[in-house]
Amino acid sequence: MGVLGVGPGVGPGGFAVRRARVRGALREDGRVRALAEREAFLLGARIEGVRPAGNPVLARIAELRKEARWWQRRPVYLDTRGLDLSGLPPAARIEVRRFEDRSGRTLFAIYNGSRARGARFRLDGSPVEIPAEEFSVVEAPHRRRGR
Repeated sequence: MGVLGVGPGVGPGGFAVRRARVRGALREDGRVRALAEREAFLLGARIEGVRPAGNPVLARIAELRKEARWWQRRPVYLDTRGLDLSGLPPAARIEVRRFEDRSGRTLFAIYNGSRARGARFRLDGSPVEIPAEEFSVVEAPHRRRGR
C-alpha cells in the first residue's frame, strides 16, 4: 500500500489532489482490480512518488507515462470533451479521458477493462483505435489548428 498524490495542491487538470490510500486487489484470474489506481490514471493524478514494488498497476502506469513523457508535456485534463464514446459497449468496461499538452497535442488515458479488441471512439468525428491493453496512453494524430 502506498500514498496517492504528493500532498495538498492542485493537480495538472486543475483539481485538488488529496492523500488517499492506494490498494490493488488480485482477482482469482490474476488480473488486478485496482479502483484507486485506475481513477488516478484516468484523472491524470501524479502517482509517480508511490513505490510501485508489488503493485503491477502502479508500475505499468508509471511506465506508460514515462514512455509518453507525460509530466514534461504538462497535460491539462479535458475529461471527455470532443469525444464520441457512444459506440463503446458498456460490457467492455472502457473509459477514456482526454488531455491536451502544452503544445496543443491531444493525449488519451485509456482503461480497457476487458481488453477488448477492435474498439474505437471518435475525436471530433475522426476514429481513434483503442489498444487491447488494460491501461494505455494514446496520442491523437496531429491535426493543424484551425482545421
